[in-house]
Amino acid sequence: MKKIILMLATMLIFWGCSNDDSNNGVEDQPNNSGLISRIENDAPPSYDTGDNFYYKDGKLEFLDGDNCSGTKHYFVYGANGKISKVYKFINNDFDINTVNIQEIISNSIPTDYVYENGKLVRFEIQGTPQKYFRYYPDGKLKEFEYPGNSKYIFIYDGEKVSEITSISLYSGNITTYTFELDTKINPIYKVFFQFGIYDVEICRSLEEMMMFRHLPVFKNNIKRLYRDNVLIMSSTYQYFENNLPERVITTEEDGDQVSEFFTY
Repeated sequence: MKKIILMLATMLIFWGCSNDDSNNGVEDQPNNSGLISRIENDAPPSYDTGDNFYYKDGKLEFLDGDNCSGTKHYFVYGANGKISKVYKFINNDFDINTVNIQEIISNSIPTDYVYENGKLVRFEIQGTPQKYFRYYPDGKLKEFEYPGNSKYIFIYDGEKVSEITSISLYSGNITTYTFELDTKINPIYKVFFQFGIYDVEICRSLEEMMMFRHLPVFKNNIKRLYRDNVLIMSSTYQYFENNLPERVITTEEDGDQVSEFFTY
């Protein structure tokens, strides 16, 4: 089961929302106000500099995922205003003020985002398809498939994801996840949806939260997560007056707990 969790945390970042973006008070129009700039743990060790989001010209340019073994992401945008390429690289001495973009491009192999009819349909690396996306007629994400590995099927209750089914294409094992959500803004959804960012790993928090919190199918924040109808994670949020989370305390079934703070 941990293997499934880690696979999801690594693989899944995607957008599965319809064109009706007026629900739950979430602003989905281009608007850089209130975008997240930092996630950090409560009383972190000195070497933990937090996960930092860097913007330029109104778009997310870099994501410095400190907890992901120093992994960084550089984003390139297409004419549609959404991501066209993502360069993943390691730089333990990363400095946004001195970063050499040409060096990143020269030394990294990008993931290409391929669109059809305005929808992301697959990832490619050097022309080879890596992952596929399929949609319901109303535009919501229906399936995500990692060829020959796994598939994830999304079910909605109105505009909210109510269930995700994970299917292992190796073993045939099926796991069903269900959710309880709040009615507030999910800050990671907000930025990833706005710029069409997918498949970007954020390694902060506990495994179960890493798995789902940052998926842009979740406009709102996950309060409880169930695996095959068994509660495996719960989260308690504190909010700013603008309904964005200030702090979250997450507890897993084994008793592990972590506290995180959000900066905008």
